[in-house]
Amino acid sequence: MPRGIPNRDAKNSPVISSGIKHSSEYDVGQSAAPRFKESGDNEHNAKVELDPTSTIVVAGEVYSSEKMAMLSFMNEPVTIEIATTKEKNAEQCFGININGKEIFFRRGIRQVIPRYFLDHLLRMKETGYEQEAVENKEGVRGYVEVPRTALKYPVLIIRDDNPRGDEWAQFTIACPG
Repeated sequence: MPRGIPNRDAKNSPVISSGIKHSSEYDVGQSAAPRFKESGDNEHNAKVELDPTSTIVVAGEVYSSEKMAMLSFMNEPVTIEIATTKEKNAEQCFGININGKEIFFRRGIRQVIPRYFLDHLLRMKETGYEQEAVENKEGVRGYVEVPRTALKYPVLIIRDDNPRGDEWAQFTIACPG
């Protein structure tokens, strides 16, 4: 959007926009309920185990060009701002420590940070549950827990010079948390 033209689609405040992306413009990945599998010879003797979903991959080279490109991408500077909130008890200041490097954030303040801190912010999600009344075929009423997942700290991405940055942010937010 050209500079100086009001953004009519602003969600939180009608401001003039110049390519700024807010994390609320992306779909947040929803948490899935844990999957279980049952094993055993009968229902009274059944063991409940978590269903394995991860795979171990052994790296062929320690310093592959793909890995180095990703490290370079994750170290690029991006300008962000943590969105303000009306919540009375919301954290106004907080810190994130990644591999011994700590950065403190304050809501409403623009900061230039490495992308790997933004990656951590976009993966920090909270899931709340609402109860919904249901009725089965026999007419028995009950309740189910409906999860709602959102970012813990909504982020405004002010400046990201990498052309792949928007696609990366959209993918990162969509990952279940």
